[in-house]
Amino acid sequence: MDRSQTRALVVLSLLVALAGGLLWWQGEQPVDMDPDATVAVWSIEDDDVRRIVVTRADSRLVLERADEEADWSVVEPFAAVADQRRVDDLLRSLTAMKRGIPVDMPADRAEEFGLGTSPSASVEVTLADGTSHVLQVGTTAAVGYRTYVRNEQGSVAAATGDPSRILGAEPERFRDTRVLRFDPALVRAVSVSSPEGTLEATGKGKRWALTGFERANADAVDDWVMGLLDLRFDHQGEVPPLDDPRFVVRVGLEDGSVLGVDVGEETTMGVVVVGTDGRSGVVFPESLQQLGRGPTDVGQRTAFPIDLESTDAITVVTGERTLLDAHRNGIAWEAEGAEPRDVADRVRRLAAIPVEYRIGSPPPIVAPELVVTVDDPDTEPVVWELGPVQPDETRTLHERDSDGAGLRVPDAAVRAWLELVP
Repeated sequence: MDRSQTRALVVLSLLVALAGGLLWWQGEQPVDMDPDATVAVWSIEDDDVRRIVVTRADSRLVLERADEEADWSVVEPFAAVADQRRVDDLLRSLTAMKRGIPVDMPADRAEEFGLGTSPSASVEVTLADGTSHVLQVGTTAAVGYRTYVRNEQGSVAAATGDPSRILGAEPERFRDTRVLRFDPALVRAVSVSSPEGTLEATGKGKRWALTGFERANADAVDDWVMGLLDLRFDHQGEVPPLDDPRFVVRVGLEDGSVLGVDVGEETTMGVVVVGTDGRSGVVFPESLQQLGRGPTDVGQRTAFPIDLESTDAITVVTGERTLLDAHRNGIAWEAEGAEPRDVADRVRRLAAIPVEYRIGSPPPIVAPELVVTVDDPDTEPVVWELGPVQPDETRTLHERDSDGAGLRVPDAAVRAWLELVP
């Protein structure tokens, strides 16, 4: 490449940088994607809408919310909490219809466009300032992703979008069918009680405890909580309180409030459930299989919660002797007097030592034989004590300074790891 070509490239690069800087300084510029869309349909924003009335020939749906942060409610033809995602879809489809291509529609052909004396749908929205706006929505245009509409000024246009599907949905589809409603980030306790016993986890973030045992697996608790949020009513209706429920589900939140649902027997309609918020109905039996979780599904799966990607340091001590003092160095593990690959192998094998879940608590530890300290940058260092071998060839594992009842660890796995230590 000669000098003149180099100068040309430099000048071109400067012009591109200057243009980019100018666009950044001006901010995002509105772009009219279709120059033929010259009709202003209406101008409303999602956050400003407080009331939506959808009128069709066979139904009327009224949705309301108190303010921008409040949930939507169905007001007509019944009173219920609305499905927030479905209302959001409706809002997005309506607010996106800001402009349209003008349509010359003779009055005698209005029915062909779905805009006759009884349009396909009439939508009235009320904004936060109390003003109302009406839009008549007709049929979908044969060409392009557009729908025929008539605004308050009487102008007919083919506006971008196709809200006919959601506008044509039965009002019942806007009912929130979730059995439980809560913010998963605010959960601090979750429990399911049945004749087989009670499974309960308490905590937050990465630190959860399994009542009657030791730590719970944070990812498994998250799956548990999200599974409860997935429960849906197949049909809602008045159901009397359950005298002897099969399952009692409770969720404790950060503010101290507790909500939940009682699960009854299966009927020809489904399984009867009664919520603590007063709502009741039936659900599909298959959706309740998740309530059969046990400690092996939710509890810690290995003896020492070591994250091979984040744990910084691990020490293992027996009496006055240190068996392992490993520290992370990038992706490698190091310990004085040992080859990095040997240290990494000891860390991996230690992280894989399993626990055993059995009915009843293990015997308490009088004097620990091994003390394992795990240092993770996201939490405080955790100290685990491992007791002597019991007649059943397990050892009791307990987290120091915790209220846990302890776990059982197979002695064979511990002895296999000790054989790695010179």
